[in-house]
Amino acid sequence: MRQLARYAFANARVRALLSQLLDEAAWRRLLEARDLQEVLSLLQSTPYGRILASFTGVKEELVGLERTLKRQDIALHRKLARSVSGEKEKSLILLLCQRYEVEELKTALRLWHGKPAVEPERYLLGETILAPIDFSQVVTARSLEEIIVLLDETDYKLPLIKARLRFQETGSLFFLEASLDLDYYRRLVEATRHLSSMDRQIARVLIGLEIDQENINWLVRQRLYYSLGLEQFLEWVIPGGCHISQESIRASYVADGHQHIMEALARGPYQALKKFSGEDFHLMERFLHEVLLHQVKKTLAGFPFTIGTLLGYLILKKRETKLLLSLCYGKAAGLSQPDIERLIVP
Repeated sequence: MRQLARYAFANARVRALLSQLLDEAAWRRLLEARDLQEVLSLLQSTPYGRILASFTGVKEELVGLERTLKRQDIALHRKLARSVSGEKEKSLILLLCQRYEVEELKTALRLWHGKPAVEPERYLLGETILAPIDFSQVVTARSLEEIIVLLDETDYKLPLIKARLRFQETGSLFFLEASLDLDYYRRLVEATRHLSSMDRQIARVLIGLEIDQENINWLVRQRLYYSLGLEQFLEWVIPGGCHISQESIRASYVADGHQHIMEALARGPYQALKKFSGEDFHLMERFLHEVLLHQVKKTLAGFPFTIGTLLGYLILKKRETKLLLSLCYGKAAGLSQPDIERLIVP
């Protein structure tokens, strides 16, 4: 009864939102569109019509389009957080929303570090997500220490302090970004411990699969493009995954060559990783997300009055936004339909 009372309103809201996601027929029409302008025209007859009405299909508008879609997703997180009655559940949804804030901080750090001749507001969302942070000040800061001071009273101060020496030694933003990710997912896993037993079990599976993806992607990229030793690499492994543990990662480090790495990681639902080569990175990412989507669909088909209904929808919506942006950028770049399908078929 508590589960029913806690999620009755939220479940009704999510069911309505699920019906607004693009179906297979809509995706097929978008993929077959001649260009970006036709894609935007087709979207006018979907739930995206209202928010995309001002976009004309000019390639230069894509950065603004990306900001608009991400702002919509942030607003959906806030809307769903308001629809649950429990404070612990509300806190978890807002923590999921904080992922956009972490990405905004990473963008600001890249602009600060690279000092490109661009207007920061073109790449920043330009609105408060959760914490009152002025990311434009991060971009123009004179030093990392000044950024840390700007982020005082936020969740991001400590992870940047922890990675500061590594950044100063190497000049690589990797250590700052990895520290932010590691801290974020640790707090996310910790937040699930305060849920009811049913919610905790569901949330840990869905979040654990996302953590698996992060660790697999990072491991493959690191082995292909970087040269961190095992112990140094393990410092940046995110705990809380469902199937990928430090033990499996140790085994992959012993493995010689990319194919052996894939075989070492081919555990549980990831058996098909054995089929992927070093050139199949985009296909591998899509496969990993399909594993997550299978669990999302299983969750949505189960008992509806759980945190899984909200988490499942948010995962689907985030994926739809990513695919839609990839399709728009692909059309704007003049990629062929087969090339776009190979990368983003939903």
